[in-house]
Amino acid sequence: MFGSLKTIDLHNNKLTYLPDTFADLTALTILDLSHNQLQSLPTNLWALPNLTTLNLSHNVLVALPFSSPFTSSDSNPLSRTVDPRGDWYGQNITRAVKPLPKLTTLDVSYNCITAQSVDHRRSVQSGQGDGVWLPEGLMKLDLSFNPLGESTALLRALSLLKNLQELKAEHADIGNNSFPANLFSASSSPPPFARLTVLDIGETHVTKPAIEAALLPNVLRKTLDFDITAGPPKAEGVLRVIVGKKIIKEAWEIEAERRVAARLNRARNVNLDTSEETYFSTPTKTLTSAIRPAKQEAAKEAWEIEAEQGLLTEGAKRRARALAATHAASPSTSNPPSNKPQPVQVQKEPWEIEAEMGLLTAGGRRRARAAAMAASLSVSPSPENPSTPVASATPSPTASSGSALSNPQYYNVATQTLTLPASVALTMKNAFGHARSFSFAPAKSSSSGVPASSSDLALAIPTPTLPLAVIAIQSFASTLKSLILNNRRMDPSFNLPLDESGSPFLPQLEELSLQDCNLGNTVSVSRSQDANAARTNELLLPLLVKLFPNLRTLDLSYNNLTSDALGGDVLSSLILATNNIETQPRKGLRHLRLRGNKLSNLDGFISVSGLFKGHKDGRDVESWKLEELDVRDNEIGRLPPELGLLPLDVLLVDGNVFRVPPRRVWEREGTKGLLGWLRGRIE
Repeated sequence: MFGSLKTIDLHNNKLTYLPDTFADLTALTILDLSHNQLQSLPTNLWALPNLTTLNLSHNVLVALPFSSPFTSSDSNPLSRTVDPRGDWYGQNITRAVKPLPKLTTLDVSYNCITAQSVDHRRSVQSGQGDGVWLPEGLMKLDLSFNPLGESTALLRALSLLKNLQELKAEHADIGNNSFPANLFSASSSPPPFARLTVLDIGETHVTKPAIEAALLPNVLRKTLDFDITAGPPKAEGVLRVIVGKKIIKEAWEIEAERRVAARLNRARNVNLDTSEETYFSTPTKTLTSAIRPAKQEAAKEAWEIEAEQGLLTEGAKRRARALAATHAASPSTSNPPSNKPQPVQVQKEPWEIEAEMGLLTAGGRRRARAAAMAASLSVSPSPENPSTPVASATPSPTASSGSALSNPQYYNVATQTLTLPASVALTMKNAFGHARSFSFAPAKSSSSGVPASSSDLALAIPTPTLPLAVIAIQSFASTLKSLILNNRRMDPSFNLPLDESGSPFLPQLEELSLQDCNLGNTVSVSRSQDANAARTNELLLPLLVKLFPNLRTLDLSYNNLTSDALGGDVLSSLILATNNIETQPRKGLRHLRLRGNKLSNLDGFISVSGLFKGHKDGRDVESWKLEELDVRDNEIGRLPPELGLLPLDVLLVDGNVFRVPPRRVWEREGTKGLLGWLRGRIE
């Protein structure tokens, strides 16, 4: 009945045994039987052909009989388990001819398994000769917290697995007798543990000298690493060995220890060479000078030299740079410099200048950076000296805003997408809250000396949700295809150009996203560069139809739209494609996303569905292009049956308050099933 199951999770169920028919689930790929009370497993379980992950941890297993399906006299791995309930169970099924051929991860930790009970060798009676009989694709094996005991034969068998990467035997009750010096032969080919990267035998009786004697680098063709870090294992050719108590070190700790050891070795070698030279060059002197090691100054790190010179602070470094610059600018060596110290003008950091100007607050620094950016963006070369920039006396806000919009941080040339940063309305918390910390660290600047942080660029962008007046004058306006304006809630309004010619400002725009912009059925509109200009309220959807005739995707999710905005005429002009030259041609909308609004009904689509009455296939209506309609997380209390006439590929209605149709209709059959159910309710 369940022959096609691929994943079974039965952990923590207090199971004591599994029926033999359980092994007939040959399609299994993941099986979790951990935290039970299993003492044994069905024989044919070890012949599952597709199993990749097997978790048997925290049981009471005493053996791993990998070869039992192929050597036991009462088992037949090529037939289904016989069941007295019917002949159907007697049909043949496909099993593996090797133990778990696709298994990659095996976890048998916290059991009662010994090394002798792990069946890892073929029997001669099987007709296949003597050899290793383990899952050949095994990559991770965990034998931790098992009483393994003497494990020499098991380790030699595991070393022949070509794909084994991690072997864990923590708290496994093994000792140095499992790692004799002759564990592996130097002439073995291929080398043992060819791909092993982690060998965890921590908290056991095995010692580091025994590991170094058994796992020789010339035998393994790997370098042993006994340092434990929190990161992944090192590069190929390094075997991380965990012995004794596990102490995880950070990467910088290991690097510091390596540097200290290297310095000590260099100092020891220098002292030894000096001692020998003294002994052989002055034989008449006493042997004291030869025996006593010469006092040699160790090599110092860069930070130690800076500490001795008093250059650890930023002020000291700045003074040193100023002094060096003064010496470099002094006359040539023909004129000897005067001993009288010359006054040096120290170049000040930006934060020092701000402190002198009373701009220590975050708001003051932000305003100063924004002013510097606006001035730098309006720089023009002087006619007398083209290399000398001369800033305009009154920088144009439009010019600075346009330069900010062209920044690669916002405009992607490859995808022709403009993404403006979010703007959140001021609240009592973020407008008048008290800062818990402040910093005198200078802001990072670009090579031209202009701050390049994202907050500085955001200050140059107008606050309206849709600053179309600034976008329309950009060089990329005629080719812009995608406009992303998500989370622009500070000023939910549209700033439009003064041009009333009727031609679209963004003729190639196909995607417009206005997610979470606090927009309602109407929007405040201004048609001037002046922020204090008079504004008028206009209906949102008809305005979008007028501004962007070639839209293919419109995302108005998480706003405050109600059902009153979705009238039949508005939806027709928004969705349907038209070729009327007198009004304005439209390509037709493909994706309409209205998730998370305040819609209570979808009656506006009833008039639109009238286009499809009498059509067997809704695709016959050429003006209809809509493929996706997303109305999730609204307050819709009823779905009109006429909605089933719409030829939609995706209709998402989760998170609403209606109970008819039931959820199982679209969960089982998807959009087609839901539309079919609605069509069946049309009277």
